[in-house]
Amino acid sequence: MHNGSSEQIICLVNYYLNLGVDHVFLYAESNYEFDHVKLTIVRCDADYWNSRFGVGSNVEARQVDCYLDAAKRAEEVGSRWLLCHDGDELVQVTQSVGALFEAAGSSTQAITFRTKEMRFSPQDDIHHPFGATLSLAKISPVDFSLYEFFGAYACLLRNGFWGHTKGKTVYRLPLSSFNISVHGPLDGHSAKTASYAEGCLLHFDSSSFGLWKKKWFDRINGTVVAAGMSPVRKEQALLIKSQAQRGENALEKLYRDFFVLPSDQAARLRSENLLAEVNIGALISSPIKNKPCPDVVELSLDPVAKYTGPEINIAYVTDRDALTSTFASMLSVVGGVSENTSIRFFVLADQIHDEQLSCLRQIKNLDAVEEIEIFDISGDLDRIIGKNSANRSEIGLTLINRYVDVERLLFLSPDVFVKSDLGSLFRLRMNDCLIAGISDEHASGVAPDAADPQHGAGNSKGTSENASIGTELLLFNFSHSDFLRAFYDMKSRAMDKGLSEFNGCKAALNSAFRDRRLLLDHEKSDLIDKLDVHSAAQSERGETGNDAFALRLISDFEKRFGISFELEALANRTRQHAGRRVDLRGWLVNKVYVRIRRLLKSITSILA
Repeated sequence: MHNGSSEQIICLVNYYLNLGVDHVFLYAESNYEFDHVKLTIVRCDADYWNSRFGVGSNVEARQVDCYLDAAKRAEEVGSRWLLCHDGDELVQVTQSVGALFEAAGSSTQAITFRTKEMRFSPQDDIHHPFGATLSLAKISPVDFSLYEFFGAYACLLRNGFWGHTKGKTVYRLPLSSFNISVHGPLDGHSAKTASYAEGCLLHFDSSSFGLWKKKWFDRINGTVVAAGMSPVRKEQALLIKSQAQRGENALEKLYRDFFVLPSDQAARLRSENLLAEVNIGALISSPIKNKPCPDVVELSLDPVAKYTGPEINIAYVTDRDALTSTFASMLSVVGGVSENTSIRFFVLADQIHDEQLSCLRQIKNLDAVEEIEIFDISGDLDRIIGKNSANRSEIGLTLINRYVDVERLLFLSPDVFVKSDLGSLFRLRMNDCLIAGISDEHASGVAPDAADPQHGAGNSKGTSENASIGTELLLFNFSHSDFLRAFYDMKSRAMDKGLSEFNGCKAALNSAFRDRRLLLDHEKSDLIDKLDVHSAAQSERGETGNDAFALRLISDFEKRFGISFELEALANRTRQHAGRRVDLRGWLVNKVYVRIRRLLKSITSILA
């Protein structure tokens, strides 16, 4: 099934005609003005699909429908085998399909070819749909570091691939079962997987720059409906959309980062026998002739304006143990802002029930709070790092760009409590820096003069060339054109299972942003107090745990503003879960505190 350019489909048809196939069946959603005695074009426009599946059917269901129809047509012309794949794929074999089936035995009904994904060398033509000449084998992220091979965007790859990893299948006719998928048989077939030495599927997921744009713009705008798009694939769509909104040059740069392999990366992959050169030029140029056309796709994304209402955007990553501290920290932010300042909170929540999150939503009732958006990242973390990992909240930081789309964002750790207005810090002039933060040695404060929006922070490298920024407070400059690439560099380093050099999100952050960091601490001050280093907090923590200190701050806020919060949801949260230290003393104090508050409220109500 195909809806790409005529150049792409002519190259594909020529390839198989030169290999000596019996017939090519093309299911086309566009009109193509060429023919051949061994070519049948089946027109599949919107009316055709709506009549078969109704409005809004997904592309995978349509593909399977085409495969089954092609099986009937192939039998009618006397074919013994049917190979099914997309218009940006070619199967490369070292012997005939008949020989493969003969070697596999008469009981084998299907042979699946494993995928190799095509990449461009720096000399290849990115405007030709089959211009890539380097074939990449699937890579185990356990055995190799994807970051060392592919750099900043490695975290978006699946086994080194941008596209699918499942391969495509050739079937013996007649089909022994009609229960098939896009990639291969589901049941009823005796199937075999071919070795790379026997053949493979060359996936030109890159297509050409123009066709790649069209494919992704169709997905983003909903023109093409795909079933079960993976979280990584969805994140690719968000990244492509953000760069497209920056303009054609930014989008082409992203495309080259994705698909063009620099010489040093290619050499490393060759040394591990993961990369090979493929030359199909002679097979795609005839017998059907094509008039080359410019690779231009005039498309535009649906305009999406970034949220510009609030003056301060603040994000947290929190879990059940940090719920009370998170609420206290949010209240400290609200309590410190100046009049007429509005705040928008983003909370990335891990393993927290909606009832427990209801406490955080109460902050929306305060005048200064424009909005609070809460996102459940539990499933993402389960997939990335596992349910029992102790580093879930740390990796949660790398998911912020997936959920938050603003020009500037202030990230706070749940146990950071604000003692003054964050407005000047949020509006800090960052010049060419991408992030701002506090070095580990000064984790307890940010100098007021460092947050002067008129003068910036002076030395962009802070107090030391080797200073390390902590993750307690970070100001993200999302609006800078270089930000996302550096952010993905951080994410790829932090998530790389095969990369031993970097151990944790903080090290990855400091390595990825390197000289684009702005150190805020020219001298210590008390703008930010982190619980672990604040003396009063340490005293409270030694006696009752983190929650008691946070609850005291909440109580002080209630007295100051004459309001009352319902905190029972915080007390009822489940504290015992994998990888967490259970603080029963703090939990009991919290429980008793809440019960006493409820009793006093009841007595006050009766007396009134």
